[in-house]
Amino acid sequence: MAITTKDTESKLNGLSSRGSVGANHDTSMASFGTSVEKFTQDAGNQIGAAMSEVSDKATTYVKSTRTYVEDHPFRAVAYAAGAGVALGSILTMMLRRKH
Repeated sequence: MAITTKDTESKLNGLSSRGSVGANHDTSMASFGTSVEKFTQDAGNQIGAAMSEVSDKATTYVKSTRTYVEDHPFRAVAYAAGAGVALGSILTMMLRRKH
């Protein structure tokens, strides 16, 4: 990231030396580059924190599901069978309507 920012800054400085951008804009362009870099870094940190939180919650749900299935194996199988029958019935009704 730092290499890209420095490359962009040097290109902008090259423009200012040719007169395309005023010399007084050098400082503001460097400041803008720093602001953009900080913004993207903060956004990346926030996304990383959100992903970590989602991962932690998913792990918690998986553990609680495993505990429930271990504590109530027959009930878990009955729920799975019921869900399979319900899904199969819905799919059968949908396929019959199309023909």
